[in-house]
Amino acid sequence: RVICDGDWGIAEGLIYTDWEEQLFDPRYLLLNQDIKTSFGLDFGYAVSENAFVALAVDLKTYTMWIFDEMYENGMTNLDIAKRITEMGYAKEMIWADAAEPKSIYELQQGFMDEKDGEYTRFALPNIRPALKGPDSVNNGIARMQQFHIIVHPRCVNTLRELSTYHWDVDKDGNFTGKPCKEDDHCLVAGTMVLTD
Repeated sequence: RVICDGDWGIAEGLIYTDWEEQLFDPRYLLLNQDIKTSFGLDFGYAVSENAFVALAVDLKTYTMWIFDEMYENGMTNLDIAKRITEMGYAKEMIWADAAEPKSIYELQQGFMDEKDGEYTRFALPNIRPALKGPDSVNNGIARMQQFHIIVHPRCVNTLRELSTYHWDVDKDGNFTGKPCKEDDHCLVAGTMVLTD
């Protein structure tokens, strides 16, 4: 009924349940010295999306605010560097998918881009590989589940993923304890920042 008739429903086996959509100004969050910003990037290209998330965390109250995102496929590393620079985060420490060391290196070194005879350098000098240990996906999920998550309305892809990201099921319909690996790019980028 949800798919065919457009009825509202809740996906069974959702991974994240302690979250809400809320309008807030991230600049006011940063007036509190206990709240720190962090940034994550999950690489994609043709089939999956590049997803970048900007968030703030308070480790005293275990609250996380997701306040900005980028979500697009078919982007080159130059495109990624340009977009994150345009968003105002080029100098921030960004935790990226460690499976792409070449992309991380290229983004650190930067690119020269020419437009109308003018050259501009785009670089993310503080991008770093996210630390991955054994079972890093489930460990990242477990860490993120400790937080009450507040998502800004402009982060439409993060909101959609939170509404649908669920545990996979086996052929008998039992939950496997592994996340369903589709439509999870913003949330994967969010778990990367928790290595910070």
